[in-house]
Amino acid sequence: METTEKSLKFYVTLGKIVWFMMRWAFYAALFYVAFSMGSKQGSVTQRVRQVEFPKIQIQFPKSTTTPTFSSASQPKTNAYVIVVGSFSDVASTQSLQDQLNQARIHNYVITDNGQFHVCVGKYTSQSRANRTLKIVKAKGFENATVVSPPAGISGTQ
Repeated sequence: METTEKSLKFYVTLGKIVWFMMRWAFYAALFYVAFSMGSKQGSVTQRVRQVEFPKIQIQFPKSTTTPTFSSASQPKTNAYVIVVGSFSDVASTQSLQDQLNQARIHNYVITDNGQFHVCVGKYTSQSRANRTLKIVKAKGFENATVVSPPAGISGTQ
């Protein structure tokens, strides 16, 4: 019985010592943080404002380049494509391409007699093209249509 009381007393004393040491470590860390910020003057808000952040400069290109089109990846003659828009000027074409890119829709341009056709996909069946057409229209491009290049567009990409 006496052994139990001694062991209980030992554990209580050990607990008090550990508690005291943990409190001391916490206060020491708190003082360290306070004194390390003490080199700056003013309130906490003013001290935070005194911290210097690196300056970042972003330079944008001064002129836009016109897109270059290659005939290397021309659609197959039996393929269906989705035409989202047709324009006679490059600026409108690039604007629509930017909108499609923001909607995460891969696109390309086919030129035909001075017209720029912004297209999406190359599909071997009309049903697959129609499925993608629904997705394109759901993302806000209501004027998109499915065409077969031999009947609709015969230009180069």
